[in-house]
Amino acid sequence: MSATFNKAGTILIATDNDKLYFFDVVTHLILEDFELGLLPGESIKKIRLSLDGQYLIVFLSNELHEESSKFYWMPMPAITGTPL
Repeated sequence: MSATFNKAGTILIATDNDKLYFFDVVTHLILEDFELGLLPGESIKKIRLSLDGQYLIVFLSNELHEESSKFYWMPMPAITGTPL
């Protein structure tokens, strides 16, 4: 499990290894969630944002096949949180 904040600090991005969740940090509401569809043995090692805040990077670890551990990236969805 891992979590990070968006560049503005208004959205918490977290995972439970089944989904990615985007939470509004002020209201604590789930703004969006995405199914991960991980393979057997895969788990999220960490999630981070790119330096410009435009991409979410997901680092995976595979207990069964360490050589197949990998990372994925996706553009940050057009979600806005409540201003702080």
